[in-house]
Amino acid sequence: MEAANKPYQKNLYHYLLLSSFLAALFYILGNVLILLPGESFSDKLQYLYSTDVFTYYEGKYLELLIPTLFALCCALFGFIAGLLAYLYKNDNRVYRINEEHGTAHFATNSEMAKYADEIPENNTILSRNARMGLFNDRISRAFQRNKNMIILGDPGSGKTFNVLKPNILQANASFMITDPKGLLIRECGAFLEKMGYKIKVFDLNTLLNSDHFNVFKYIKTELDIDKVLEWITEGTKKSDNQGEDFWIKAEGLLIRSLLAYLWIDGQDNDYLPHIGMIADMLRFVKRRDKNKPSPVEEWFEEQNERHPDNYAYRQWTLFNDLYEAETRASVLGIAAARYSVFDHSQVVDLVRNDTMDIESWNEEKTAIFITIPETTDAYNFLAAIFISTTMEVLRDKVDRVLTGEIAYRELLHFRFYIDEFANIGRIPSLEKALATFRSRNMSIALFIQALDQLKTMYKYGWETIITLCSTLIFLGGNEKTTLEYLSERSGTQTIYTRKYSINQGKNGGGSESRDNLSRKLLLPDEVGRLQGDDCLVFINKENVFKDEKFPVFDHPNAQYLANKPTDENWYRYKRYKDDVEEFLDKAVMVDHGEIPENI
Repeated sequence: MEAANKPYQKNLYHYLLLSSFLAALFYILGNVLILLPGESFSDKLQYLYSTDVFTYYEGKYLELLIPTLFALCCALFGFIAGLLAYLYKNDNRVYRINEEHGTAHFATNSEMAKYADEIPENNTILSRNARMGLFNDRISRAFQRNKNMIILGDPGSGKTFNVLKPNILQANASFMITDPKGLLIRECGAFLEKMGYKIKVFDLNTLLNSDHFNVFKYIKTELDIDKVLEWITEGTKKSDNQGEDFWIKAEGLLIRSLLAYLWIDGQDNDYLPHIGMIADMLRFVKRRDKNKPSPVEEWFEEQNERHPDNYAYRQWTLFNDLYEAETRASVLGIAAARYSVFDHSQVVDLVRNDTMDIESWNEEKTAIFITIPETTDAYNFLAAIFISTTMEVLRDKVDRVLTGEIAYRELLHFRFYIDEFANIGRIPSLEKALATFRSRNMSIALFIQALDQLKTMYKYGWETIITLCSTLIFLGGNEKTTLEYLSERSGTQTIYTRKYSINQGKNGGGSESRDNLSRKLLLPDEVGRLQGDDCLVFINKENVFKDEKFPVFDHPNAQYLANKPTDENWYRYKRYKDDVEEFLDKAVMVDHGEIPENI
């Protein structure tokens, strides 16, 4: 234990000095006694009291230093006496003065400043006075943290206005943003183009005016097929209900075989498949005549002739061997329901081709906006697949650069701003991404309204997700689980009380007593009563910081934002589903007048 925690413990050094002094004193006194005339101890004492001892030892002082057994024993006795004095009533118990129940306190501006980069543009804006440097190599090692964040706040608390928009204006990384209202791209697009960003949009709200994403473009090996299946399955799960596992695994076996078939067939026939084709194939799985193979069975047999015992065929035969009759019909029904969204031609148009070029995003500044509907989640699983694909493609690219598989180049930080996280759908292996992105110059910011949403989606991993985010910003809310968690995380402090008692009797008088006790730095109801302009910033290994929110209008680049369609900076864009649509939109019709009848 540190000495500071034992304020009433005797100082051993001082008592060692005392023991040494007593040893020397008793040594000399031992020699004084042993050198006195007399045969017995009583004779020596009698001589000591009857004679001037100083006169007797005059000229013999050096003899008092000569070692004798008796003098050494006396010295040992004196030394032990000093040590016994150290041990007597030595209070070596641990005391933490003013810290008996806890040491929590609100962090100060100077305590938060150590996490910031000296260059303002290199920071993530957390609040009015709090910043987190984006690049760890520019921050003292003791204060390096991962850049993952959770932003908590109920509707109207300012998640977009106070956190998302200010960090877009920092323009210090490539990023992907889920944009529920579809307004962020309009409000920030002009500024981002001015800063040299490429802009991509994946519109799941209107399914129009969107870039295209085809996951098959990013399947390089058979192993990637399993990843895609996981992304699709997890993206359409609502919770961690283990009772669904049997049907999920059964369906997975079927869909994995179809994915693999399309991937191999695309290579054989030089075309790019898309996941909408799975819905088409499911229509031809069932036999119309029990004695005649279905079209899908025939396709697999033909492919197996070209590629004997290929991965797709092995998965297909395994599905056929394991599931029959009613179970097989149920699996087909579940799969057909899941992929029925691809019956819409607009959805198929969205995934037919790929114009994203994901691999370039951490080399060229790119802003990707995913517009999701707020009132339905029918197509939001496509956003989860898109996000998961981006995570895997960029992670793989960083690894290949770091291991020297491809030429070394400086890569940009890439950040995922996932607004309305609870509406996106489950992101596969989110915990692993949060745990490993730091070393790959990537990060994730999750925007949710309350922790209860996170618990619903990730029943067995929500606490891990919070732990893996070094920064948590609370902007306001009243959900019970959130308030209790933040109160507990704020820590316990030691407070002091004075109690008075007054004697109302004849003689009057009274007394005063003082005591200390524990108290949460912030009680749950106090967290819930946070003022509208205030926020709480939690950084791992740091006390909670109470500060004002950062309004986007205070950012130096706020002048480049647009607020309404009539603003000069309002961003307008046009994306086409194919070359024909683009040609027709850009074609200029020329009126040559009426054609003469005699021609």
